[in-house]
Amino acid sequence: MYKWAMVIVLILASIVEALELPSEVDLRAAYCLRVVQYNLSVLKSAESSAQHQGIKETLAPVISTVDTNLRRLKQYLLPRIPYLDPDGLQAAVRRGEEDSVKDSEDTSCITKCNHLLNKDKLSEWKPCFDKCTADDPLKARIQACSKLNWLPF
Repeated sequence: MYKWAMVIVLILASIVEALELPSEVDLRAAYCLRVVQYNLSVLKSAESSAQHQGIKETLAPVISTVDTNLRRLKQYLLPRIPYLDPDGLQAAVRRGEEDSVKDSEDTSCITKCNHLLNKDKLSEWKPCFDKCTADDPLKARIQACSKLNWLPF
């Protein structure tokens, strides 16, 4: 009887594994997963409501790139989820949702740089917009989700 009790305890102990804390890459992937999903839904909505064929043609490669990024994030993160403590991942996903909504509502950089959209100063608009977004921590976090060079593969 004692022997069987010991075997059962060992089996149960081997089944219960300590979950690993998510790494910085895991947390960023969880954050970006939600950001990229949000961006993809916005882009697809814009594409479906676009009246002009040129707009649809312009959006198609952007949508393809964002969709590829989403697939890469899933390929990295989904196999790791069963081994990771879920609390940190859930917090990162929530932060991604919140930041996506805040970013979509924030028009400060557009407002700041739109005076440059006339023909004389058009070349100055992009540098103005890029500097404004680089100075904003929210936009920098979201921008990190567009280039996935931080993923290990």
